[in-house]
Amino acid sequence: MDTHTTLLATARISTEISQFNCLPDLHNKQLKTLATQIASGFFTLFEQYCELCIIISYWKR
Repeated sequence: MDTHTTLLATARISTEISQFNCLPDLHNKQLKTLATQIASGFFTLFEQYCELCIIISYWKR
């Protein structure tokens, strides 16, 4: 996973995480949307990490 991709994904998650300060004011639909966006960002990072591990494992053979 290259640094640029990681920084983009982290920045995307960071903007959504900053909304946690507003949690008491969020309604159910907004809260579900926020949770979905954050989960999507973490899943993207996880996929990128897995791809990197597969590449490293392949080249170590």
